[in-house]
Amino acid sequence: MPLCDKTGCQLTLIGQLKVISDETQEKYILVENTQLSELFFVHIDQNQFSKIHKFGFVGMLLSIQGELREIDQKIKIVARKIDFLYMPTSGKFDYAQSCVDDVVFDEQHIAKLKQSNAYQSRLYYDALRNVH
Repeated sequence: MPLCDKTGCQLTLIGQLKVISDETQEKYILVENTQLSELFFVHIDQNQFSKIHKFGFVGMLLSIQGELREIDQKIKIVARKIDFLYMPTSGKFDYAQSCVDDVVFDEQHIAKLKQSNAYQSRLYYDALRNVH
């Protein structure tokens, strides 16, 4: 899969696991970022699927590092690394999310985001807001 020409962005997503797919061809998880109240489909490989299926559970907190890629003419998140985080107690999730919120995209990535379909997500609006 080539890196998407329209975005080329790397991202970190912290959220709660909502769905683990069990389809044979395409593996994905559905992750909810509670601060943004948005759900994200994240494509995962077989090893990541096995790890989550064996040790994970719906509602657990995940940290996902990945890339935006164009797959089947759609912009999707493809996971590179998935970490299990401790279940949040008061304030811990907010602190982890605030660390991610400090990430600022450079001008080249901002220009690519403005041309992509993924630009419509509030996740990217918030990232762009941090630049100005």
